[in-house]
Amino acid sequence: MKRTRLRKKSVKVEKIRNNTSMNLGKIVEDSYVKYVNFSKAVLWRDKMISIHKEVAENWLTDKIKRVVFVDTEKREKWEADTPKVKENWTLKTVGQEEQYYVPVDIFKVIKFH
Repeated sequence: MKRTRLRKKSVKVEKIRNNTSMNLGKIVEDSYVKYVNFSKAVLWRDKMISIHKEVAENWLTDKIKRVVFVDTEKREKWEADTPKVKENWTLKTVGQEEQYYVPVDIFKVIKFH
């Protein structure tokens, strides 16, 4: 996993696989933030959203207080406390690799303009 310094208090998390950069989100102060399109990022049948396994295991430490998913098209962000996310996640493979899946109903939905 590669860390790239963006701003004073923001660190981008990315993984390079087969010469393709994967959007794994970024650490902003005490939050893990990932910009997504909810219509594509959420498993609507199961009502779950995923967090990459490496991010979950290496970045969601005691210093990270919140997990935030932002959809700029819908103008919504979903926030949950990291301990609550960890209590409710399930490690499973849906596609190419293992990821932690979290029920969307634990997130607080915040609309923005």
